[in-house]
Amino acid sequence: MKTRLVSITLLLLAVAASPALADNKSDCMQGVRAVKAQMKKKMPEAARAEAAKALAKAEEEVTENDWGECVDYVNQAKSALKKK
Repeated sequence: MKTRLVSITLLLLAVAASPALADNKSDCMQGVRAVKAQMKKKMPEAARAEAAKALAKAEEEVTENDWGECVDYVNQAKSALKKK
């Protein structure tokens, strides 16, 4: 009986977390594309370097399927690009 209860609880937790993961994945992928497009524009070298560093870290998180951290790095890159 305890095993069933634990199994059901874990299943419910997994289902509840999956929409958030999907949102983070979508935000991550869209953010990476947006940052890459923005970096094609002319900007100060310091802003470009900071954004490129954050973008590289975001892309690492994509390969690791760590969507939450990817979104954090995308946000860092976007902030760097705003420092024009």
